[in-house]
Amino acid sequence: MGEAGCGRSHLLKASGFAYHDAAADPALAALPEAAALAVDHVDALDGDGQIALFNAFNRSKAAGGRLLTAAPSPRPPAPCAKTCAPAWDRASSTACNRSPTPRKPPPSPRRPRSGH
Repeated sequence: MGEAGCGRSHLLKASGFAYHDAAADPALAALPEAAALAVDHVDALDGDGQIALFNAFNRSKAAGGRLLTAAPSPRPPAPCAKTCAPAWDRASSTACNRSPTPRKPPPSPRRPRSGH
């Protein structure tokens, strides 16, 4: 991740991994099968490309391969259409894209004092 022009693509190409640019192929229709794969501009993936990358990750993990990805710095998450607490709507079983409000940890149990 990083700003435009910081060298992400250059580093992926220099890795020696099979290089694929998702900006030119957002569906990853021409994604090569490789033990070492570098996918650039993953932020440009469409729905089919996201599924293809997930499948490539699973194949790579199962085969002991390696997968490098790069994208610009992440955008802040979109606000939820509803209030999210605790980030998982159990009624509809859908995940929320916003972290829950941090909660304080429960107080630790008090130890009895040594009697003097």
